[in-house]
Amino acid sequence: MSKASNSTVGMSLSPEQVSELAREMFRMFEFAEALSYDELTGMLVRKLFFYELTQAVKPYVSALFRGNKVDASQVICLVGDVAMLSYANSKGHLVGDRLLRSISAILSGVESLTCFGRAGGDELVAFVRGSDLVTVKDQVRVAQLKIAAVKHHQLDAGISTLDDVKQLLAIKDASGKSLVSPSEMRTKTKFVVQALFSIAMERAQIEKIAFRLAFLAEMLLNNKEFFDEVKPHAVKSAGGVTMVSLRSLAGKLARGYDIWTECYERAVKVRQKEMSGTPFQKAVFEIAEKGFH
Repeated sequence: MSKASNSTVGMSLSPEQVSELAREMFRMFEFAEALSYDELTGMLVRKLFFYELTQAVKPYVSALFRGNKVDASQVICLVGDVAMLSYANSKGHLVGDRLLRSISAILSGVESLTCFGRAGGDELVAFVRGSDLVTVKDQVRVAQLKIAAVKHHQLDAGISTLDDVKQLLAIKDASGKSLVSPSEMRTKTKFVVQALFSIAMERAQIEKIAFRLAFLAEMLLNNKEFFDEVKPHAVKSAGGVTMVSLRSLAGKLARGYDIWTECYERAVKVRQKEMSGTPFQKAVFEIAEKGFH
């Protein structure tokens, strides 16, 4: 393209040059489109997904910072964590690739969600504008159950809304000042995007730890051989749980107790400790944790 431009200053392009330039531009657009999507999942790459999310929240940023009423349905964000990807990869990266493809294909089928991306190695993200929150939650839950129908498949998911961000901005510290400050971000829009993503991610993390605890307890009780195989990959993501705790949970399972409430309580305690660093982390945890009451 540069060659054609430099050689035709002050003169018209010939038909042959027009055709050559058109072919080069077509190849450029094909190349750009290929770089826009993750090759395993077919979802937008991280940077482009967050660009789309930024455009979606822009119309509501001013209202959020003025404390005006914001409809929770305006932007709903989902973050999903693919369970046991490291274990799948230990069997060969093709196994891990198949796991990612199958789970992302089911997630992409959630009718209410309209924009999808891959935010990291095992993180899938999505959002929707102007949809009913209950509908989104119900459809995502159906997708999670469909994923879990395949042995050792699991997608831990967290959902956040602009209303969550509004609540986060309203949190005060002991002196009555706002706990979080948007000045730490380059723009208020970037702050809203980061908050929306972080709250959804924190809910997914709580879900993730609770699931790992219940899963490990069940395997310890019913499939010790598989438990020993999967333990190195699952214990860390279960909040570094000890064998004493797992034996206690397995014992309760054996006696017919429903251990899920305890698993969630343990998960919340682990995440509360992890998110005790910065004011932003504390605020994100406080909002995220409300979704589990």
